[in-house]
Amino acid sequence: MQYSDAIVCGVPDNIQRYATGGQIVDVQRAREQHRIYVETLRKLGMDVWELEADEQSPSCPFVEDTAVLCGDAALLCRPSSQREQEVKVVKSILFREFSHIELIEFKDSQAKLDGADVLFTGREIFVGISQQTNELGAQQVAKAFPDYPCLAVRMDSEKNVNLRSVVSMGGLRAIIAGESPLARKILQKIEQEATYRYDIVHVPDEIANCLFVNGTLLHKAGYPSAAKVLADKLRCPKVSLDLSEFAKLDGNMTSFSLLIPKSHFRRPVVNHADS
Repeated sequence: MQYSDAIVCGVPDNIQRYATGGQIVDVQRAREQHRIYVETLRKLGMDVWELEADEQSPSCPFVEDTAVLCGDAALLCRPSSQREQEVKVVKSILFREFSHIELIEFKDSQAKLDGADVLFTGREIFVGISQQTNELGAQQVAKAFPDYPCLAVRMDSEKNVNLRSVVSMGGLRAIIAGESPLARKILQKIEQEATYRYDIVHVPDEIANCLFVNGTLLHKAGYPSAAKVLADKLRCPKVSLDLSEFAKLDGNMTSFSLLIPKSHFRRPVVNHADS
């Protein structure tokens, strides 16, 4: 999957509010991990647009949740009412800097959609029905991208789990899936509904969320056995990144970037900081 640009957002001082289980987040270390993540995207050939951290929105680094991009269209999401400002900021930069992208907004006020619940394989789209995404939200995805089959996958979990937390793309025809009972149940539903067949690579849930971008697979550091499985099963180049501080926030590899697909339209600029 080829991308030309990435939108990211800085880490606010109050990101601690998002920590789970009473864990303490080292904000400075989180910022350093985020910086390395951003530099890795640049090394993979992308122009990176950096949004300022918003102290009023502690979840702002999780830009993946705010929009779904496919081809030259972007569906603006509705992850929760508390995150409307984050969606507005992303809408603004998409409108201002990517004139070739059609912006699509919800018409149904009851629809809910979190971008982390949408898995685009390059040939079809799966939408997880979770605590953040409902059937009406999945219908909005189908309407926004009519050129691709769009299949709803019910998560059936009491936990706050997004689809891409347990399944992600490991290549053009490969799906990386977690090993937990929930992950296997979700994968079974995907395989039953899929229009196409995929190679499946099983790893622990903690490393199942990977980012396949411009021919390279980014995965979490700290899981040597799982990294060996990825190395044995997938032939693409791989980069391991330390996101240990963000793990305290249930952050994943895909959480921190909104990727812009390559287009015939290109701008003559390279590095950016949005103020």
